[in-house]
Amino acid sequence: MLSLLESTSWRADVAQKMLSGRYNGSFLYYFRCFYPFPTKKFSDLQKLFPKKSDAWKKNFDNSLKDLVKYIKGNKINYVIIFFKDGFKLLGGSPIANGDEAVKVIKRGIDKSLCKKDDKKFWQTYIESGFKQRLQSEEGLTLYFNINTRHKNDGDHLLKSYFTYNLEFILKDILPSNP
Repeated sequence: MLSLLESTSWRADVAQKMLSGRYNGSFLYYFRCFYPFPTKKFSDLQKLFPKKSDAWKKNFDNSLKDLVKYIKGNKINYVIIFFKDGFKLLGGSPIANGDEAVKVIKRGIDKSLCKKDDKKFWQTYIESGFKQRLQSEEGLTLYFNINTRHKNDGDHLLKSYFTYNLEFILKDILPSNP
C-alpha cells in the first residue's frame, strides 16, 4: 500500500484499494465513523444534541458500545483516530486542544524531515501521548493522526503533513504485523 502513495493519483488509488479490500497483504484496513451519521465538525453534533440531553447520551453511549464491539469483533489491533475526543473515549487520555496537537505533530514531522531521522518524529509524537497502547483492550494501540480539516497543510513539502503523519503511523504498524 505504501507504494501507492508515490503515484500522482495516490488518493484515488489508495481509496479504491482500501474500500474494495482487494490488495495483497496480511490484514485489512477497516473504516468506521464513531457516530452513525456524517457531520462537518464534532460541534455540529453538540448543536443537534445538547450534551445534557437524553438523545445525546443515548447516541454517545450506543456509538461507543458499537465501536468497541466492532473493534473486538474484527480483532482489530491498531486504531488511527482522526479527532481529539477519540483518545479520551477509547484510551482515557484526553488531548486538550486539537489545533495545538496538529502543531505538535507538524513540528515533529519538520524535525524528522530536516534531520532525516524518523526518531525525531516519534520522540515528539510519543512524548505528546499521540500513541497509546491499551492494556485494558488486549493490547489495542491507538494513534492520533492530523484531522482531515488539515489534510492539505504543508504546501512547502513534497507531501502534506496529513500524509507524512499517516505514513509514519503505517510504517510503525506494518512491520509488527505477521
